[in-house]
Amino acid sequence: MNQHKDANKLLSEAFDFSEDDIAANREGKLSNSQKSRLVKIYFSSRNFWGAILLGLPFLALGIWVFVTIGSLNIILKIMILLVGLLLILPTLWQYISIRQDINAGQVTSWQGRISLTKQASRGGDSHFIGLNNHRGESTKSYEITAKQYKLLNQHVDFRVNLYITPKSKIIVAMEES
Repeated sequence: MNQHKDANKLLSEAFDFSEDDIAANREGKLSNSQKSRLVKIYFSSRNFWGAILLGLPFLALGIWVFVTIGSLNIILKIMILLVGLLLILPTLWQYISIRQDINAGQVTSWQGRISLTKQASRGGDSHFIGLNNHRGESTKSYEITAKQYKLLNQHVDFRVNLYITPKSKIIVAMEES
């Protein structure tokens, strides 16, 4: 029983949730504090600000070029507009997904044994938590932060109930099952 309590304390620390949050999640709902945290997570992400700072100038340049410079090749005009759109649309889609999750106020629950993986890339390491079924096959995988990975890396030998947002696929809580 004490080991169960220790595992849930570790999970609570890694994913920043309270007993009230987990109680709401067990009923399939997002708590108010989790809704607030989702907004903070989104607007503090590098992807959001990177897309805004890079995408909007390209989009503005594309619109300006399209409207004012008539002699420029139409293909070049369209390419400038597309670069701006390609930088902004994924971020806008993520924002819409988070908004839909907040408005719906629901979570999805999955069960399984956790496994952690790290993938190296030029931009830095990406960390993932996977859920394995009773045969040890990975069934679901979600990106987590480096801090969460570090906290969980030494303690991955337990089964969990994982609570995520249905559209944006953000982990909001996890408890040992």
